[in-house]
Amino acid sequence: MRHFARVQKWACARTIHSTPQLREHYYFNWAARWFRPRRRPAARTRGFDCICNDGFTDDAGACVDIEECTAGTDDFNDSRLCENVVGSFLCVCPDGETDCRVVCGDGLVGEGEGCDDGDDNDDEAPDACRTTCERASCGDGVIDSGESCDDGDDNDDIIAGACRTTCALASCGDGVLDEGEACDDGDGNDDDRPDACRTTCVTAFCGDTVIDEGEAWDDGAENSDSAADACRSTCVLPTCG
Repeated sequence: MRHFARVQKWACARTIHSTPQLREHYYFNWAARWFRPRRRPAARTRGFDCICNDGFTDDAGACVDIEECTAGTDDFNDSRLCENVVGSFLCVCPDGETDCRVVCGDGLVGEGEGCDDGDDNDDEAPDACRTTCERASCGDGVIDSGESCDDGDDNDDIIAGACRTTCALASCGDGVLDEGEACDDGDGNDDDRPDACRTTCVTAFCGDTVIDEGEAWDDGAENSDSAADACRSTCVLPTCG
């Protein structure tokens, strides 16, 4: 059990006021342990200002104990218990431990931690809990399960050929013109709309079965320069001659 002791409720600093008006001062009542305001001429008055120490808060001139356990400011691990005391708090730790704070690397998952595998925390092993007690994730520079790549801060959704911020490899349909692609309009790629970039990231062409600009017809693989009445391989209609 560890006690973070805070015993003195207040701290005072002597002040001198010389403004031509009344000043309000707080004087400490030693018996009742609270501050009482008293007004006095301030042509040149001496007094002191008091502030509450850590573990206490000012409530209408009185330093009132902060209940850290109720306020949730104790910063304990989930498996540890908090007990409030005046000006501080006590913590009850499991298995005789004495450190009641959340400590990344102690093997206990505390508040604010996504994981904690103690000595097994690792920043290079796939799927490991990181040394910051964060779960493995896209963008941590390690190729984890379900990721095709991960270049950490170099992941990019605009640079050609870069690993994307979803930890997927650059590909046709990601909206970036990568090596080997003639076009890429992302969700705008279409195999049915005239003149659209196709879903294979090639430009519209004669033979893709879509009548694009400048084409009279397009039957795709059935285009023929020898079959009667067929659309020709240049996507023009058959003609005399």
